[in-house]
Amino acid sequence: MISEVKNSFISSVLSDAGLQRPPSQDFNPRGFISFSEEELEKADGDVMFVIAYSGNHTGERDLSILQKKPLWNKLKAVQQNRVYYVDPTIWRARTSLAADAVIDDLFKYLVNTP
Repeated sequence: MISEVKNSFISSVLSDAGLQRPPSQDFNPRGFISFSEEELEKADGDVMFVIAYSGNHTGERDLSILQKKPLWNKLKAVQQNRVYYVDPTIWRARTSLAADAVIDDLFKYLVNTP
């Protein structure tokens, strides 16, 4: 699994919106960290945005398998039903239009929620 860190483009957008990242995702020169299934708690937080690449359905399949494992259900964001699946073409882009689309997603999931 991979998580963006604070020095990535998307993290700057999230930070500008006032969202914080867990300390495990502070910094990496590559802009992301890799971790194993056993380290899944590194991705946990009050809210979790998930990207599953589906080019050959491997990402979706792997996510589906992960969601059936006990470690997934121990995550705070999962327990509070605050896991949101977002479009990788938007969330991995590095343009002002992508930043606007991410902000739209943040509004949709974090502001317009019942």
